[in-house]
Amino acid sequence: MPGAAQFAYIYPPPQLYFPYQYPNAQDVPQPLPHLPTQPHAPDNAPAVAPAAYGHSSSEPLSTAVTFPEIGSWLIGLDQHAHRSSPQVKFSSLGESLDRNGFYLISDLASNLISAEKLMELLETNYGTVVQLLQYAKEDTEACRVGRL
Repeated sequence: MPGAAQFAYIYPPPQLYFPYQYPNAQDVPQPLPHLPTQPHAPDNAPAVAPAAYGHSSSEPLSTAVTFPEIGSWLIGLDQHAHRSSPQVKFSSLGESLDRNGFYLISDLASNLISAEKLMELLETNYGTVVQLLQYAKEDTEACRVGRL
């Protein structure tokens, strides 16, 4: 047809499609390994390097760690001789934490949650959230070394 434009193929030839563009199987990109979604290992799981869970120590866990559930831990904070406060009733935060997916104290001790975001989720003040996060980090570490 005169005057009609010739269209070039816009797709590369088949030899450039996967897997042909990777002549050696070693060059095929591998998916990234995924970390467990829970910050604790099941009882039958092998020990994992704590750095995978935001732990500051470079020593691997010798055994799987069991962390307390948040609800009972918050009640314990209210009853603790040095951590209880007449101004703060930690156990009142349990329902909101549960609703937002925080089930174990290790969930609070993660480096992935900020005090500001937790303050927003719990609808409480900054000081209460800082205390809660500090206690969670202390007690998570105590669980890791077998003191809690």
